[in-house]
Amino acid sequence: MKRVERCENGGTFLNGRCRCPMEFAGETCQRRIRDCKEAFDNGYFVTYPGRTLLIQPVGTSTPFWINCALDWGGVGYPLKRSYINSFNVSWATAKTGSATTCR
Repeated sequence: MKRVERCENGGTFLNGRCRCPMEFAGETCQRRIRDCKEAFDNGYFVTYPGRTLLIQPVGTSTPFWINCALDWGGVGYPLKRSYINSFNVSWATAKTGSATTCR
């Protein structure tokens, strides 16, 4: 196991390891979280209605936004309506997930 000397993406070195920001993971916080459960497993807890996070599952070339319920073990809701997300986009935009109105 290599020795971690610095954390990336705003991570903080604490007790011999990197403590990553909510949307990042890995030994040095070098990558986006793969799913909502990974944020939960990293110690984050957000109560209802959850929090919209940028994730990048294995095998995807670009990250996308998803609403994560971190008080239920990291459950993800990709199309959950809320005051945060706008779904007023064309079908071409919606199916690629490239809408700038979704946060």
